[in-house]
Formats: sequence, C-alpha cells, structure tokens
Amino acid sequence: MDLVRLNTASPPSAISRVKKICIQAFSRESVASQISTSPTSFLPSSYAAILDEEVVGYVCLKKYNQAKSENGGECRSAVLHTICVDEVTRGKGIGGAIVLALKELAIKNSLHYLLLAAALGPNQSRLVTFYSRYNFRVIPDTEGASNMGEGLSKKISEEALSGLSALLMLRSGSSIDEVTSTSSAKWMKCRLVSRSPLPVDHSSLFSSQKSSNFGSLHFKLLNGSGLTPELQVGPSCGIAALYMCLSLHSLPSYPVTCDLLSVAISNNLTRDGEFFDVDNLKKLIMVSPVSDKFRKVEVKHFPDLTVIYNIINSNKGCILTPFDVLGNGVTCRSGNSSHWGVVAGYEEGGEKVYVQHSQSLGGFVCEYKELKESNAQLNTCGRKYCDYVEEVGGMNLKGQCIYLYV
Repeated sequence: MDLVRLNTASPPSAISRVKKICIQAFSRESVASQISTSPTSFLPSSYAAILDEEVVGYVCLKKYNQAKSENGGECRSAVLHTICVDEVTRGKGIGGAIVLALKELAIKNSLHYLLLAAALGPNQSRLVTFYSRYNFRVIPDTEGASNMGEGLSKKISEEALSGLSALLMLRSGSSIDEVTSTSSAKWMKCRLVSRSPLPVDHSSLFSSQKSSNFGSLHFKLLNGSGLTPELQVGPSCGIAALYMCLSLHSLPSYPVTCDLLSVAISNNLTRDGEFFDVDNLKKLIMVSPVSDKFRKVEVKHFPDLTVIYNIINSNKGCILTPFDVLGNGVTCRSGNSSHWGVVAGYEEGGEKVYVQHSQSLGGFVCEYKELKESNAQLNTCGRKYCDYVEEVGGMNLKGQCIYLYV
C-alpha cells in the first residue's frame, strides 16, 4: 500500500477517481470538493491510496492548533479529517493498511499525535473498535471534552470542525450540526512516538544547564558527562528514562522509528505510555529488543548512597527511579505527580544526587534524602489516571526502583 500525495501536477484521472470514491462513501459532493492539492507544506495534505497501480482509497490530514508539550517544545498534531475506501475493495483490509501507512508517514514528518472523531451514530462503536486496533484511544472525560490530551490545544480549529462530517467513513445520517458538536463525538488520539527530537544544539544546552545546576559543587557522573538526554512526548517518562540508560557505556541509541511505546501497548503493559507499576516497566525491558543490551534487570528497594556511589563509579549500571516531580525538581505529593528519572550522578564529598529526566535537558540536583522521601510516598496518582490505575490493579511504585546492569 502506497500513499501518493495529490498536488497540482497529479494526473486528472487520479483526482477524478478520488472524487468518485469520496462521493461513494459520503453521498456528498461537498466532501470531494475539499480535496487539498497544496504542495507547499505537509499540512493540510491529501493522498490517494494506491494498490497494484489502482486508486483504492483516499485520506486527508488537516492541521491541528498547536500547543506546548510537557517539556516546553512544540507539540505537532494533525486531525485525520477524511478516510474512505473504494466500495469495490471494502472488507479486504484496505482501510487498516491506509491507517498503518498514514501513521508511518506522520512519523516521518515529525508529528507527535493523530486525532480523529467518531461521530455520534449507529457506526460509532464499530469505528471506535476499528481504530483501537491501531493504538487510537478514546480521550476520557477526565481529560476534558475538548482537551485533546497532554500538551494539545483546548480548541479544535474551525477548519477541522467544518470537516467532521467526513470523518471515519461516516454514513450515520447525522446532521452537520450534530456532527460538529464535540459532545456528539468520541474523540480519539494516537500518540505516534514517545520521544521528541533533541534541539540541534542539545549538547551545548545540556552542558550549560548541568553547569548551572552544579554551581561550585563537584559531581561524579555516569559516562563521565551524564547520559544522553531524552525529551518525552505524552506520558512516557518511564520509556524516556529507559532510552537514556541506553546511552550508558556507549550503547547504541534505539531508533525512534522502532518506538518502545508500541511494544508496551501491544504487550498490554500500558495504555498510553504510563507506568505506575515497576514490574510492568521491567517487563517492557525484558520483552523488547533492548533486552539484550542489559546483563541483568532487577526491581529493588530504593538504594542507599553507598549503592549509588558503587554503581556510578563502576559505570556498568544505572538506577531508574520514580518520584514526584515539580517543574524541574523533586517534591512530595503522594504520587499525584509521579514521574520517572535516572540517578545519573552524585556530589563528591556530599549527599546531593543528580537526576536526569525527560521534562528537562539538564535534569536537577537535590539532596539524596529528598529523592528517597519522594520515592517512599508514591501512594496514589493524578486524577486523570485514577480509572486506569484502578483497572490495572493499583499503584506499585512506592519505595522501589529498577536496577539495570550492562
């Protein structure tokens, strides 16, 4: 299955075929008239789905209002505005192949999320089930009816709303007013990656932020200068911390295109990247392609300072630890802002530790006892995750860490 972008140079026969498929699916010529052929930017964009040199489907992406992500960077998202399949080829897996090809295309163009709306009607349940197979999930009410999730804009663009009648092969007979009401739709999102590309000058930024953190103090660091930083997309702090550990001892970085998020979801270890159970994060390590990078993986109690000294001095292991985060620092909120990081250094001659995490390039310095106290009080979770945590059996972070040895 290939997706070929439509533009002003596309063969008239291809454009005509796509319009016919749209009219078949929606019984509205107005949908076909919305085909974008702009060649100037990735969004908006329209594609013909090609199989065996025949046009068998059509898909359109529209720009979504941008916002800041958890780490302050740009959150790049798009709305899956229209997708339809030639009626002759329906029921042969073409729709699923289009979704998979579209996700691959979106990742190559550095998108973080795809959004769509299953409009109210008799087909809504079937459509939700269909897209759930491809890691789209319904945005729960706890995230807000119009809040499209972590770091995304709170208001759908007028352009996207105007096209909701064309979403998800809709043939439910709903009126335009019903379809364009967010209360009449189940919004879904698919997070494409768990990590964000680092700034071009990340090495110098990393060094300057570390220096600012350390001041006149002297620190012993993993790898001599710290781990390669990672910036998360969505609730992926545990996965991002694991990626950081892969830079230990010159281990090769794991490619973005082989994202650990999809491995975790497919093995039912997480819903959307969250890890409120140390055992599940350990299981991800063991079932993923990174398992052979580590000689031993253990869940243990929070370490004392002597253990931290020994592991960092040997440079043959690291400690993944959960704690409550506040900005770029540690706090105690009973687990309501639980987060994952890596103990990446210690103060020589003192009791401070250096923690790298995925909401800051430079990490933070804190007293050892502050990090230990935060880890020891992880009793609950943030409100929007309560249903999920209850569903999987509760929190299992308190007083525990994951030790990785290379």
